[in-house]
Amino acid sequence: MSPTLYDRSSGSNQGTCHELRNPEPTTIIPISLPKAAHVRVVVYNVVGQQVATLANREFQAGTFQLRFNADQLASGVYFIRARLGEKLFTTRVTLIK
Repeated sequence: MSPTLYDRSSGSNQGTCHELRNPEPTTIIPISLPKAAHVRVVVYNVVGQQVATLANREFQAGTFQLRFNADQLASGVYFIRARLGEKLFTTRVTLIK
């Protein structure tokens, strides 16, 4: 079993890009690790500037939830890049205030 980044809106865990939609400025990003791994989750704006780091540490095996609070960000498109062990995921987030 490989690490997964879930899209809660569709229940998908295909390991591909998913667009997360949430009318609130805070969203939960669930991740699942079959074994312990280093997890780095970073948020970028459309010009590639890093605007937030949600995780950058070792996690034990299991399912976890990361909270992305976008209160201080402007409306727009952002990308969440998650490295779960050796797997890399990129998720598009549209923030509308």
